[in-house]
Amino acid sequence: MINRFYERILLVLAAGALAALMAAPMPVRSAPSVGKLVLALGTAPPDITAHQFYYALENGFYRDEGLELEIKPLVGDQSAVRAIVAGEADVAWTGFAASLQAIQAGAQLKGISSTGPKLDYIFVAQKSIASIRDLVGKNLGISTPGAVSHQVPRLMMEMAGIDSNRVNVVAVGGSAARVQALIARRIDAAVLNSSFAARALKYDYLHAIGDAAKDLVKGLALKRMGQPEDMVGACMFLLSDEASFVTGAEPYVDGGYLAQ
Repeated sequence: MINRFYERILLVLAAGALAALMAAPMPVRSAPSVGKLVLALGTAPPDITAHQFYYALENGFYRDEGLELEIKPLVGDQSAVRAIVAGEADVAWTGFAASLQAIQAGAQLKGISSTGPKLDYIFVAQKSIASIRDLVGKNLGISTPGAVSHQVPRLMMEMAGIDSNRVNVVAVGGSAARVQALIARRIDAAVLNSSFAARALKYDYLHAIGDAAKDLVKGLALKRMGQPEDMVGACMFLLSDEASFVTGAEPYVDGGYLAQ
Protein backbone atom coordinates (compact mmCIF):
# COMPACT_ATOMS: atom_id res chain seq x y z
CA MET A 1 0.00 0.00 0.00
CA ILE A 2 2.98 2.31 -0.35
CA ASN A 3 1.21 3.99 -3.24
CA ARG A 4 -1.34 5.31 -0.75
CA PHE A 5 1.19 7.61 0.80
CA TYR A 6 2.16 10.50 -1.33
CA GLU A 7 4.95 12.95 -1.07
CA ARG A 8 6.75 15.17 -3.45
CA ILE A 9 10.00 13.53 -4.50
CA LEU A 10 13.12 15.10 -5.85
CA LEU A 11 14.84 13.18 -8.63
CA VAL A 12 17.84 15.46 -8.83
CA LEU A 13 20.74 15.88 -6.48
CA ALA A 14 20.06 19.45 -5.38
CA ALA A 15 21.43 19.11 -1.88
CA GLY A 16 24.50 21.07 -2.81
CA ALA A 17 22.39 23.89 -4.17
CA LEU A 18 20.18 24.02 -1.10
CA ALA A 19 23.18 24.01 1.19
CA ALA A 20 24.59 26.91 -0.77
CA LEU A 21 21.51 28.96 0.07
CA MET A 22 22.45 28.82 3.73
CA ALA A 23 26.20 29.00 3.39
CA ALA A 24 28.30 32.13 3.52
CA PRO A 25 29.50 33.49 0.14
CA MET A 26 32.52 31.61 -1.09
CA PRO A 27 34.94 32.25 -3.95
CA VAL A 28 33.76 30.83 -7.26
CA ARG A 29 35.73 27.74 -8.13
CA SER A 30 35.97 26.08 -11.48
CA ALA A 31 34.76 22.53 -11.85
CA PRO A 32 35.22 20.03 -14.64
CA SER A 33 32.22 19.88 -16.96
CA VAL A 34 29.94 16.93 -16.33
CA GLY A 35 27.68 17.70 -19.29
CA LYS A 36 24.08 18.72 -19.73
CA LEU A 37 21.13 17.51 -17.67
CA VAL A 38 17.45 18.05 -18.41
CA LEU A 39 15.24 18.40 -15.33
CA ALA A 40 11.51 17.85 -15.83
CA LEU A 41 9.28 19.60 -13.31
CA GLY A 42 5.82 18.15 -12.78
CA THR A 43 4.27 21.60 -12.60
CA ALA A 44 3.70 24.39 -15.10
CA PRO A 45 3.75 27.35 -15.02
CA PRO A 46 6.60 27.43 -12.49
CA ASP A 47 5.38 26.64 -8.99
CA ILE A 48 6.70 28.40 -5.88
CA THR A 49 7.36 24.96 -4.37
CA ALA A 50 9.99 24.41 -7.09
CA HIS A 51 11.73 27.74 -6.57
CA GLN A 52 14.98 26.15 -5.42
CA PHE A 53 15.79 24.86 -8.90
CA TYR A 54 15.34 28.27 -10.52
CA TYR A 55 17.23 30.01 -7.71
CA ALA A 56 20.15 27.63 -8.10
CA LEU A 57 20.12 28.04 -11.89
CA GLU A 58 19.98 31.85 -11.82
CA ASN A 59 22.76 32.05 -9.23
CA GLY A 60 25.09 29.71 -11.07
CA PHE A 61 25.17 26.88 -8.52
CA TYR A 62 24.88 24.20 -11.19
CA ARG A 63 27.41 25.94 -13.44
CA ASP A 64 29.89 26.09 -10.56
CA GLU A 65 29.63 22.31 -10.31
CA GLY A 66 30.31 21.90 -14.01
CA LEU A 67 26.70 21.09 -14.83
CA GLU A 68 24.62 22.63 -17.60
CA LEU A 69 21.00 22.33 -16.48
CA GLU A 70 17.88 22.80 -18.56
CA ILE A 71 14.59 23.05 -16.66
CA LYS A 72 11.55 21.76 -18.50
CA PRO A 73 8.27 22.60 -16.70
CA LEU A 74 5.43 20.23 -17.60
CA VAL A 75 1.78 20.02 -16.58
CA GLY A 76 1.27 17.15 -14.14
CA ASP A 77 3.34 14.43 -12.50
CA GLN A 78 2.64 11.89 -15.24
CA SER A 79 3.99 14.27 -17.87
CA ALA A 80 7.28 14.59 -15.99
CA VAL A 81 7.58 10.82 -15.59
CA ARG A 82 6.74 10.24 -19.26
CA ALA A 83 9.48 12.71 -20.21
CA ILE A 84 12.07 10.53 -18.47
CA VAL A 85 10.70 7.31 -19.94
CA ALA A 86 10.74 8.86 -23.43
CA GLY A 87 14.32 10.05 -23.00
CA GLU A 88 13.30 13.71 -23.10
CA ALA A 89 14.58 14.36 -19.56
CA ASP A 90 17.22 12.85 -17.32
CA VAL A 91 15.69 13.52 -13.91
CA ALA A 92 12.34 14.77 -12.65
CA TRP A 93 10.76 16.44 -9.66
CA THR A 94 7.38 14.84 -9.43
CA GLY A 95 4.86 12.99 -7.31
CA PHE A 96 5.75 9.66 -5.75
CA ALA A 97 2.55 7.99 -6.96
CA ALA A 98 3.22 8.67 -10.63
CA SER A 99 6.77 7.37 -10.27
CA LEU A 100 5.67 4.16 -8.54
CA GLN A 101 3.01 3.50 -11.17
CA ALA A 102 5.64 3.81 -13.90
CA ILE A 103 8.05 1.53 -12.04
CA GLN A 104 5.33 -1.07 -11.52
CA ALA A 105 4.66 -0.93 -15.26
CA GLY A 106 8.30 -1.79 -15.96
CA ALA A 107 9.95 1.62 -16.32
CA GLN A 108 13.60 1.64 -15.26
CA LEU A 109 13.35 4.51 -12.79
CA LYS A 110 14.39 5.06 -9.20
CA GLY A 111 13.76 7.69 -6.54
CA ILE A 112 16.93 9.28 -5.23
CA SER A 113 15.67 11.91 -2.79
CA SER A 114 12.57 13.24 -1.06
CA THR A 115 11.98 16.90 -0.24
CA GLY A 116 8.51 16.55 1.23
CA PRO A 117 8.27 14.34 4.33
CA LYS A 118 4.89 15.95 5.07
CA LEU A 119 1.71 15.95 2.99
CA ASP A 120 1.52 19.70 2.50
CA TYR A 121 -1.94 19.83 0.96
CA ILE A 122 -4.99 21.84 2.01
CA PHE A 123 -8.45 21.09 0.63
CA VAL A 124 -9.90 24.49 -0.35
CA ALA A 125 -13.53 24.90 -1.38
CA GLN A 126 -16.30 27.41 -1.94
CA LYS A 127 -18.03 28.26 1.35
CA SER A 128 -21.23 26.72 0.01
CA ILE A 129 -19.46 23.40 0.60
CA ALA A 130 -19.29 22.85 4.34
CA SER A 131 -17.23 19.63 4.35
CA ILE A 132 -15.61 17.04 2.13
CA ARG A 133 -18.81 14.98 2.28
CA ASP A 134 -20.63 17.80 0.45
CA LEU A 135 -18.49 17.36 -2.67
CA VAL A 136 -20.80 14.75 -4.21
CA GLY A 137 -21.93 16.09 -7.58
CA LYS A 138 -19.51 19.06 -7.36
CA ASN A 139 -16.50 19.98 -9.52
CA LEU A 140 -13.05 19.08 -8.18
CA GLY A 141 -10.15 20.85 -9.89
CA ILE A 142 -6.95 18.88 -10.52
CA SER A 143 -3.85 19.29 -12.67
CA THR A 144 -4.08 16.03 -14.63
CA PRO A 145 -5.73 12.66 -13.94
CA GLY A 146 -3.61 10.52 -11.65
CA ALA A 147 -1.46 13.41 -10.40
CA VAL A 148 -0.95 14.16 -6.71
CA SER A 149 -3.63 16.86 -6.99
CA HIS A 150 -5.98 14.04 -8.01
CA GLN A 151 -4.80 11.19 -5.79
CA VAL A 152 -4.66 13.11 -2.50
CA PRO A 153 -8.26 14.41 -2.62
CA ARG A 154 -9.46 10.95 -3.69
CA LEU A 155 -7.88 9.45 -0.61
CA MET A 156 -9.27 12.23 1.60
CA MET A 157 -12.75 11.65 0.18
CA GLU A 158 -12.39 7.94 0.84
CA MET A 159 -11.44 8.72 4.42
CA ALA A 160 -14.53 10.94 4.69
CA GLY A 161 -16.70 8.04 3.56
CA ILE A 162 -17.78 9.22 0.11
CA ASP A 163 -17.32 7.62 -3.30
CA SER A 164 -14.84 9.77 -5.24
CA ASN A 165 -16.48 8.58 -8.48
CA ARG A 166 -19.50 10.69 -7.55
CA VAL A 167 -17.40 13.86 -7.73
CA ASN A 168 -16.81 15.57 -11.09
CA VAL A 169 -13.09 15.81 -11.83
CA VAL A 170 -11.99 18.79 -13.94
CA ALA A 171 -8.41 19.05 -15.21
CA VAL A 172 -7.61 22.77 -15.02
CA GLY A 173 -3.82 22.74 -14.66
CA GLY A 174 -1.17 23.42 -12.03
CA SER A 175 -1.45 25.08 -8.64
CA ALA A 176 -1.78 28.63 -9.99
CA ALA A 177 -4.46 27.55 -12.46
CA ARG A 178 -6.45 25.80 -9.72
CA VAL A 179 -6.31 28.91 -7.52
CA GLN A 180 -7.57 31.04 -10.40
CA ALA A 181 -10.35 28.55 -11.13
CA LEU A 182 -11.43 28.63 -7.48
CA ILE A 183 -11.41 32.43 -7.41
CA ALA A 184 -13.42 32.58 -10.63
CA ARG A 185 -15.77 29.93 -9.21
CA ARG A 186 -15.27 27.67 -12.21
CA ILE A 187 -14.61 24.79 -9.80
CA ASP A 188 -15.99 24.03 -6.36
CA ALA A 189 -12.88 22.66 -4.67
CA ALA A 190 -9.23 21.77 -5.15
CA VAL A 191 -6.25 20.53 -3.18
CA LEU A 192 -3.43 23.08 -2.93
CA ASN A 193 -0.11 23.19 -1.14
CA SER A 194 0.00 25.60 1.78
CA SER A 195 1.65 28.41 -0.22
CA PHE A 196 -1.13 28.53 -2.80
CA ALA A 197 -3.84 27.75 -0.25
CA ALA A 198 -2.87 30.86 1.71
CA ARG A 199 -3.39 32.92 -1.43
CA ALA A 200 -6.79 31.39 -2.14
CA LEU A 201 -7.99 31.75 1.45
CA LYS A 202 -7.67 35.53 1.25
CA TYR A 203 -11.02 35.47 -0.56
CA ASP A 204 -13.89 35.46 1.88
CA TYR A 205 -15.98 33.05 -0.19
CA LEU A 206 -13.33 30.31 0.01
CA HIS A 207 -12.37 28.21 3.05
CA ALA A 208 -10.43 25.10 4.03
CA ILE A 209 -12.38 21.87 4.43
CA GLY A 210 -9.46 19.53 5.00
CA ASP A 211 -5.75 19.17 5.75
CA ALA A 212 -4.13 16.06 4.27
CA ALA A 213 -1.41 15.85 6.94
CA LYS A 214 -4.05 15.72 9.68
CA ASP A 215 -7.02 14.05 8.02
CA LEU A 216 -5.22 11.08 6.48
CA VAL A 217 -3.68 10.18 9.84
CA LYS A 218 -7.18 9.54 11.18
CA GLY A 219 -7.43 6.47 8.97
CA LEU A 220 -4.30 4.89 10.43
CA ALA A 221 -4.33 2.66 13.48
CA LEU A 222 -1.11 4.27 14.73
CA LYS A 223 -2.48 7.79 14.17
CA ARG A 224 0.68 9.19 12.61
CA MET A 225 2.20 9.45 9.17
CA GLY A 226 4.94 7.08 8.16
CA GLN A 227 8.55 8.23 8.16
CA PRO A 228 11.45 6.96 6.03
CA GLU A 229 12.96 5.20 9.04
CA ASP A 230 9.76 3.17 9.41
CA MET A 231 10.70 1.35 6.23
CA VAL A 232 14.22 0.48 7.34
CA GLY A 233 13.35 -2.52 9.53
CA ALA A 234 11.18 -4.16 6.86
CA CYS A 235 13.79 -3.58 4.17
CA MET A 236 16.62 -4.94 6.31
CA PHE A 237 14.56 -8.04 7.09
CA LEU A 238 13.76 -8.71 3.43
CA LEU A 239 17.41 -8.27 2.50
CA SER A 240 18.66 -10.53 5.27
CA ASP A 241 19.11 -14.32 5.46
CA GLU A 242 16.17 -14.41 7.88
CA ALA A 243 13.89 -13.70 4.90
CA SER A 244 15.34 -16.47 2.73
CA PHE A 245 12.08 -18.45 2.88
CA VAL A 246 9.86 -15.43 2.21
CA THR A 247 8.57 -15.30 -1.34
CA GLY A 248 5.47 -14.03 -3.08
CA ALA A 249 4.45 -12.03 -0.01
CA GLU A 250 3.63 -8.34 0.25
CA PRO A 251 4.59 -6.95 3.66
CA TYR A 252 2.58 -3.81 4.37
CA VAL A 253 4.27 -1.02 6.26
CA ASP A 254 1.20 1.19 6.42
CA GLY A 255 0.61 2.10 10.06
CA GLY A 256 -2.36 -0.23 10.21
CA TYR A 257 -4.30 1.33 7.32
CA LEU A 258 -5.40 -2.04 5.92
CA ALA A 259 -6.40 -3.21 9.36
CA GLN A 260 -9.16 -0.60 9.58
